Amino acid sequence: MRGRSAEGHAVDVLIGALRERGDRVEYGPGSRDDRGEDACLLIDGRPVVVQVVSVPANQSLWRELASTGAATTRGTGEDAVDLVRQAVVRKKGKASGTILLLDAGHIGAIVTGDLPERYRTKYGDPEEELELVEAWIVGPSQRSAVRLGKRGVTLAV
Repeated sequence: MRGRSAEGHAVDVLIGALRERGDRVEYGPGSRDDRGEDACLLIDGRPVVVQVVSVPANQSLWRELASTGAATTRGTGEDAVDLVRQAVVRKKGKASGTILLLDAGHIGAIVTGDLPERYRTKYGDPEEELELVEAWIVGPSQRSAVRLGKRGVTLAV
Protein backbone atom coordinates (compact mmCIF):
# COMPACT_ATOMS: atom_id res chain seq x y z
CA MET A 1 0.00 0.00 0.00
CA ARG A 2 2.56 2.56 -1.13
CA GLY A 3 1.60 5.86 -2.77
CA ARG A 4 -1.59 7.89 -2.44
CA SER A 5 -3.65 5.29 -0.56
CA ALA A 6 -0.77 4.74 1.88
CA GLU A 7 -0.54 8.51 2.41
CA GLY A 8 -4.18 8.58 3.46
CA HIS A 9 -3.63 5.78 5.95
CA ALA A 10 -0.53 7.49 7.37
CA VAL A 11 -2.48 10.75 7.79
CA ASP A 12 -5.28 8.87 9.55
CA VAL A 13 -2.72 7.36 11.97
CA LEU A 14 -1.32 10.86 12.60
CA ILE A 15 -4.80 12.23 13.27
CA GLY A 16 -5.36 9.49 15.85
CA ALA A 17 -2.05 10.30 17.58
CA LEU A 18 -2.81 14.04 17.63
CA ARG A 19 -6.26 13.41 19.07
CA GLU A 20 -4.77 11.10 21.68
CA ARG A 21 -2.52 13.90 22.92
CA GLY A 22 -5.59 16.14 23.22
CA ASP A 23 -5.73 18.09 19.96
CA ARG A 24 -9.00 18.65 18.11
CA VAL A 25 -8.24 17.47 14.57
CA GLU A 26 -10.28 17.22 11.41
CA TYR A 27 -9.63 17.28 7.70
CA GLY A 28 -9.49 20.80 6.32
CA PRO A 29 -10.11 22.18 2.85
CA GLY A 30 -8.64 20.35 -0.14
CA SER A 31 -4.91 20.01 -0.46
CA ARG A 32 -2.94 20.86 -3.60
CA ASP A 33 -0.60 18.07 -4.60
CA ASP A 34 1.17 20.33 -7.12
CA ARG A 35 2.37 22.35 -4.10
CA GLY A 36 3.42 19.27 -2.13
CA GLU A 37 0.33 19.32 0.06
CA ASP A 38 -0.60 15.73 0.79
CA ALA A 39 -3.28 16.73 3.31
CA CYS A 40 -4.69 19.81 4.98
CA LEU A 41 -5.79 19.46 8.59
CA LEU A 42 -7.52 21.76 11.02
CA ILE A 43 -5.72 21.34 14.33
CA ASP A 44 -7.48 23.14 17.15
CA GLY A 45 -9.09 25.31 14.45
CA ARG A 46 -5.83 26.22 12.70
CA PRO A 47 -5.08 25.04 9.15
CA VAL A 48 -1.90 22.97 8.80
CA VAL A 49 -0.46 21.36 5.66
CA VAL A 50 0.89 17.81 5.95
CA GLN A 51 3.62 16.49 3.68
CA VAL A 52 4.12 12.73 3.58
CA VAL A 53 7.31 10.91 2.60
CA SER A 54 7.83 7.15 2.63
CA VAL A 55 10.50 5.43 4.70
CA PRO A 56 12.70 4.15 3.27
CA ALA A 57 13.11 7.02 0.85
CA ASN A 58 15.72 5.05 -1.09
CA GLN A 59 13.93 3.98 -4.28
CA SER A 60 16.34 1.08 -4.90
CA LEU A 61 15.13 -0.57 -1.67
CA TRP A 62 11.52 -0.33 -2.90
CA ARG A 63 12.50 -1.82 -6.28
CA GLU A 64 14.30 -4.68 -4.54
CA LEU A 65 11.27 -5.30 -2.31
CA ALA A 66 8.93 -5.28 -5.31
CA SER A 67 10.99 -7.69 -7.37
CA THR A 68 12.23 -10.12 -4.71
CA GLY A 69 9.93 -9.59 -1.75
CA ALA A 70 12.89 -8.73 0.48
CA ALA A 71 15.49 -6.00 0.85
CA THR A 72 18.29 -5.37 3.26
CA THR A 73 20.52 -2.52 4.28
CA ARG A 74 22.99 -4.86 6.01
CA GLY A 75 26.53 -4.09 5.02
CA THR A 76 25.65 -0.53 4.03
CA GLY A 77 26.01 0.86 7.54
CA GLU A 78 22.41 2.09 7.48
CA ASP A 79 20.18 1.64 10.49
CA ALA A 80 16.70 2.94 11.33
CA VAL A 81 18.05 6.40 12.16
CA ASP A 82 19.81 6.63 8.80
CA LEU A 83 16.68 5.51 6.94
CA VAL A 84 14.70 8.22 8.73
CA ARG A 85 17.42 10.76 7.91
CA GLN A 86 17.21 9.98 4.19
CA ALA A 87 13.47 10.67 4.26
CA VAL A 88 13.92 13.93 6.20
CA VAL A 89 16.60 15.16 3.78
CA ARG A 90 14.24 14.55 0.83
CA LYS A 91 11.99 17.30 2.21
CA LYS A 92 14.73 19.79 3.09
CA GLY A 93 13.75 23.17 1.66
CA LYS A 94 10.30 21.86 0.69
CA ALA A 95 8.43 21.31 3.94
CA SER A 96 8.94 24.50 5.96
CA GLY A 97 5.83 25.41 7.93
CA THR A 98 4.22 21.98 7.54
CA ILE A 99 3.86 18.80 9.52
CA LEU A 100 6.32 16.37 7.99
CA LEU A 101 4.90 12.87 8.20
CA LEU A 102 7.31 9.99 7.62
CA ASP A 103 5.33 6.92 6.58
CA ALA A 104 7.02 3.76 7.86
CA GLY A 105 3.88 1.67 7.51
CA HIS A 106 5.70 -1.09 5.65
CA ILE A 107 8.57 -1.25 8.11
CA GLY A 108 6.75 -0.28 11.27
CA ALA A 109 9.14 -2.30 13.43
CA ILE A 110 11.68 0.53 13.17
CA VAL A 111 9.30 2.91 14.97
CA THR A 112 10.38 2.49 18.58
CA GLY A 113 10.06 4.77 21.58
CA ASP A 114 13.77 5.55 21.54
CA LEU A 115 13.95 6.36 17.81
CA PRO A 116 13.31 10.12 18.24
CA GLU A 117 16.07 10.50 20.84
CA ARG A 118 18.52 8.44 18.80
CA TYR A 119 17.69 10.56 15.72
CA ARG A 120 18.09 13.87 17.58
CA THR A 121 21.38 12.71 19.14
CA LYS A 122 22.84 11.95 15.72
CA TYR A 123 21.25 14.65 13.53
CA GLY A 124 19.56 17.24 15.75
CA ASP A 125 15.93 18.24 15.89
CA PRO A 126 14.34 17.91 12.42
CA GLU A 127 11.62 20.40 13.36
CA GLU A 128 14.24 23.04 14.01
CA GLU A 129 16.38 22.11 11.01
CA LEU A 130 13.53 22.22 8.48
CA GLU A 131 11.42 24.87 10.29
CA LEU A 132 8.54 22.43 10.62
CA VAL A 133 5.37 22.70 12.64
CA GLU A 134 6.09 19.12 13.76
CA ALA A 135 7.79 15.97 12.46
CA TRP A 136 6.23 12.54 13.02
CA ILE A 137 7.03 9.00 11.98
CA VAL A 138 4.17 6.52 11.87
CA GLY A 139 3.97 2.80 11.41
CA PRO A 140 0.84 0.86 10.52
CA SER A 141 -1.14 1.86 13.63
CA GLN A 142 -1.52 4.65 16.15
CA ARG A 143 0.62 2.69 18.64
CA SER A 144 3.52 3.12 16.24
CA ALA A 145 3.28 6.90 15.92
CA VAL A 146 6.01 9.04 17.50
CA ARG A 147 6.98 12.66 17.21
CA LEU A 148 10.58 13.07 16.07
CA GLY A 149 11.15 16.63 17.18
CA LYS A 150 10.82 18.55 20.39
CA ARG A 151 10.28 22.14 19.43
CA GLY A 152 8.46 22.83 16.20
CA VAL A 153 7.06 26.22 15.34
CA THR A 154 4.02 27.75 16.94
CA LEU A 155 0.91 27.66 14.79
CA ALA A 156 -0.27 31.13 13.85
CA VAL A 157 -3.66 32.10 15.23
